[in-house]
Amino acid sequence: MKRLCLVGDPVENSLSPAMHGAALRHLRLDRNFSYEGRKVASEELAGFMRDSAREYAGMSVTMPHKVSIIQHLDGLSDEAKLIGAANTVVRERDGMIGHNTVGTGCLLALGSAGVDVGGKSEGVLHASIK
Repeated sequence: MKRLCLVGDPVENSLSPAMHGAALRHLRLDRNFSYEGRKVASEELAGFMRDSAREYAGMSVTMPHKVSIIQHLDGLSDEAKLIGAANTVVRERDGMIGHNTVGTGCLLALGSAGVDVGGKSEGVLHASIK
């Protein structure tokens, strides 16, 4: 079984393990993959990446490690380089490679809402929390 995890501090209240677990079950991948939360304090990140990270096929990365994890990776995708942060790490042939899915996710969400972002270099996002 391939293991996946969320790495951050704190992770105890994160919905990520429940959401990813539900997705794995829905896609019938739960026989091949497991997903867990791994609380890793900032001072433990280097040791975790050196000693334990390769036990996982992939990791979701949350605060406070999205920037600091970069120094412990073997490479970065173009998106992660551009953004300067990694929220996803995948164990690939070339080692542990950091990715960032936020930019692509935002563009897909804006596109599905009918917002044309083509040719634009900046924008303003407004969020309302009720």
